[in-house]
Amino acid sequence: MASDETETVDPLVVAAIQVLIEFKKNNLTYKETKKRFKYFTGLSDEITQKFITSMVKQNNSNNVIPFPKRKKS
Repeated sequence: MASDETETVDPLVVAAIQVLIEFKKNNLTYKETKKRFKYFTGLSDEITQKFITSMVKQNNSNNVIPFPKRKKS
């Protein structure tokens, strides 16, 4: 990833991003995501909650109202 030592990526940042990816893929619950994300980032409960609740999970029928697909004419 990084080309030299001045550009190294903090492993905690990588871990926090991975937690969010797993949440979006519906592999983690909200509660577990909040706990892990707060641990890795050190953010407050309020900010962690706002950040995670603003995200939308993929393949979760409860998040989006499906519209009928239009036929191509």
